[in-house]
Amino acid sequence: MSFQKTNRNSIIASSTLSGPDLSKILAVRERMDRQCAQDLLSLKASNKLVTTCRGLRRRVEHLERLSRDHQGKLADLCSDTRDINKILGILSSRDFRRLPQKAIDDAKQAKNPWNL
Repeated sequence: MSFQKTNRNSIIASSTLSGPDLSKILAVRERMDRQCAQDLLSLKASNKLVTTCRGLRRRVEHLERLSRDHQGKLADLCSDTRDINKILGILSSRDFRRLPQKAIDDAKQAKNPWNL
């Protein structure tokens, strides 16, 4: 319906305006049409850019989550490694021919059935 209105307006304008005025109006309309077409192209390009940015943001957020998960696992592995190294240090510093005092005390109590 708006198309018909513009046609009616152009018919009315062409019938009431002289040649120079009509050519100016038509030139302005052509420039407006070109600008509208350029605006539509830039809008399409900007929508494509927004879609791409959203996809990239989702990927980055996913990588951040994975990074946090892996960082927690690495921290657990590091603490477990430190604990194992402490135990290995204790075991390597001890004389393997001599039993720990606790094992000796436990063995003495096991031989004496009257100790409760």
